[in-house]
Amino acid sequence: RLSNVMTFSGDGGQGVDNIIFYTGNATTTTERLRITSDGKIGVNESNPGCLSGGIHLVHSDAEGTPTFTGGETAIFQRNFNSAQSSEISIVSGTASKSTINFGDKDDVNIGMIQYENNSNAFVFTTNTSERLRITSGGDFYIQWINNNFLGSYYDANYYMGLSFGANRRELY
Repeated sequence: RLSNVMTFSGDGGQGVDNIIFYTGNATTTTERLRITSDGKIGVNESNPGCLSGGIHLVHSDAEGTPTFTGGETAIFQRNFNSAQSSEISIVSGTASKSTINFGDKDDVNIGMIQYENNSNAFVFTTNTSERLRITSGGDFYIQWINNNFLGSYYDANYYMGLSFGANRRELY
């Protein structure tokens, strides 16, 4: 039976510095989750790298841990060796969108990167307006004034084109 699956460490009973969760078997336990007194959360990490609080999730860090900027609220690390990649998936319904919002306290989505699953298009938004769209066919559209797409690129059967500006300057 596993014992000591959760421990509290502190300064001689005056407070709790860390809450630590372990998994394992009857003879061996491994730290899996740590919550520090300053609000950092480490998953498979005993010294979370988010300098200002946040979550540091480690799949493997055998290749080492970098120096972080200090502004991270989330760090996802997977570098068992130099050939290992790291991925984040954002999954939504087939008729919906997957979105990353950028903003501040006054407007949490003033900037966005969206993938529209129903049309398979990538959409980039700044200042709450769509500015760039890349279609599933590889065409791209650039919005300029009053939601009019003044620039576009398309490749229809290797016929290439590029047009920009109010007078539609074109290069083919």
